[in-house]
Amino acid sequence: MAYKYCVSTTVSIALEIPEWGYGIHGHDIDIEACYVSEGRVNIDSLKDTLDTAARRYDHKPLRDSLRATRYPLIEDMLEDLCERLKLETGGQGLRLASVTARLKERSITLQCS
Repeated sequence: MAYKYCVSTTVSIALEIPEWGYGIHGHDIDIEACYVSEGRVNIDSLKDTLDTAARRYDHKPLRDSLRATRYPLIEDMLEDLCERLKLETGGQGLRLASVTARLKERSITLQCS
């Protein structure tokens, strides 16, 4: 039997995507991280881990948060977050299944496994 644990947080980021005609603009994004575990896990600890990892993107231009030389997309943030969360929870018998970014009427999910 496996449990699925999901935790979420909200960040405000600034995006700029000139090649799509988008100047600098802001988005509030709900981020969800879902884990799978054969055993029981302290879900509050997972929430704290996500909050800490996501703080690096909050109230900053995404380009600065990711130290990107190009204009990053939300997908780039999810890839970065997936790697960070895997490092933070790797030895706890957990498997990070996915990270999702939800913004007004849209969502993007990265399967991390």
